Amino acid sequence: MVRPSCYSETVVVQPATTVVATPTVVTQPVVVQQPVVQQTVVQPVAAVQNVWVEGRYVDQVQANGTTVRVWQPGHYEQR
Repeated sequence: MVRPSCYSETVVVQPATTVVATPTVVTQPVVVQQPVVQQTVVQPVAAVQNVWVEGRYVDQVQANGTTVRVWQPGHYEQR
């Protein structure tokens, strides 16, 4: 069958929908390791001196109750 020329064909064009997906970016945390610094702690040592202590007499009490004076000679002490 032949169509009469009075009929025109209408073409309907629908615009295409464009979908743009934004990419999902997954970032991993950056781990920064700090160097371990070891320090040696030096505590000051008190200066020790040898000091001469002069001799002296010391009273000693005997077992029977009498007191005897005894010479104690000089010596060095660390202070």
